[in-house]
This record gives sequence, C-alpha cells and structure tokens, in this order.
Amino acid sequence: MVLIPLAISLINACLLPLVVELQAQFLTFQALQKPSSSPRLRVQRPWTPPSVGWIKANIDGAFNCSAKNGGMGVIFRDSEGEVVAGGCRYVSEVSSAEEVEMRASRWACQLAVTHQLTPIIFESDCLTLVQATKDQSGNLSLLGRLVDDIVDSLHSARGLLCPHL
Repeated sequence: MVLIPLAISLINACLLPLVVELQAQFLTFQALQKPSSSPRLRVQRPWTPPSVGWIKANIDGAFNCSAKNGGMGVIFRDSEGEVVAGGCRYVSEVSSAEEVEMRASRWACQLAVTHQLTPIIFESDCLTLVQATKDQSGNLSLLGRLVDDIVDSLHSARGLLCPHL
C-alpha cells in the first residue's frame, strides 16, 4: 500500500506547478482587462428565418486587440432553420474588429457564390459594415477595398446585407 501515497505525491508534484502557473496567468489576464466606461447593452432577438426559397447567412467576427488576430464564422440556414452550410476561420494580422467583420462578410459572400447558396440574405451585427455597403461615395482605405469586394460578391450572389442589431 506504499504505492498509493507515492502516486499521490507524484501527481501533486506534477500538478501543483501547473495550477500555480494557471492561477498566475489568470490573474495577469484579469489585470489586463479594462472595464468599459459605458457598458454596451445588447438586446437578444430570436433568429428569424428567411422567406421560403431563400437562405440566410449569419456572420460574426471576433478581434483580439493585443494579438492583432481574431476569428470569424458564418452559418447558412434555409427557411426551415436547417443548417445548409457554415464554417469558421482564424484570421491573423488584422487591425480592428471592423476589419474582421468585413473579412467574415467577404468570405461568406464568396462561399455563397461558390456553393450557389442563392438567393440569400446576409445578417451581421456590425453596423459599420452594413452602412459601408450602402454608401455609394466610395472609400479609399483598406477597409474600403474589402467593402468593394463584399458589394461585388453581393451582386454575384443576388444577396442583401441586413444588420442584426
């Protein structure tokens, strides 16, 4: 029965440094978090299906400011709410949350065209993106080029971009 206390001692010796390291990392993470001066309240609305014969693509992105990377995802559903396609991707070397949202939208448009998911409604919670796709004045920034790609793809996909606020 000497083996059981020995095994417990070995487990504690291996796990204790890991637990201490994880606690230190968590405390560092908490210290780096800056509380927002004005918290954003987001109203959760139930998902509404598209009309019969249409597809709805819900698009979202996430941005890590300190690492300048993020992730993006899209899910395509039919009028019954059935998932017909979807995907997610890691993105690197991005400068803002808006850029990640725009890259996600461009990717969603490309997927819709490639897989003939038309007619389609694109839904995003990024108001900047929705407004930019409706602005006809033109934008010469890097994000403006992304918007141009999205608008071109929207025409190819016979799609509409609607905000989800």
